Amino acid sequence: MFFLIVIIMIAPLFTEDWTAEDLREKEFFIYIGVTVLTIGLFLWILFGTYYKIENDYLHHRSGPLFGKMKISSIKKIKYHSGWYVPVLYRPSTDIVGVIITYNKFDDIYFSPQQRDEFVRDLLKINPEIEVID
Repeated sequence: MFFLIVIIMIAPLFTEDWTAEDLREKEFFIYIGVTVLTIGLFLWILFGTYYKIENDYLHHRSGPLFGKMKISSIKKIKYHSGWYVPVLYRPSTDIVGVIITYNKFDDIYFSPQQRDEFVRDLLKINPEIEVID
């Protein structure tokens, strides 16, 4: 999905017949600036997404999105795969992952590379977590 958006954004650079006057226009520089910033954000999310378990906390980062949660507050983990994820907060880069319910009603979607190992590591710290396949 990221790559499709990037291709759509840079396609006009190669398909348009740009003149020297066009290259001096303020709108051209705005277009280039927005394109570079958007691609940079996508790359930051794509290569800067990780999850780390440290001192009874689960830390997460996905580009500019980051946070942590106490593992003892996790109530339920549900395995998920598919395009539609019924969770608002998704610091992830894949459609195969887990939905974590923590506190009373909070949900978050993660997509760790080794899903089963990730869940096992959380269960070692909090064995009371309900796991749903």
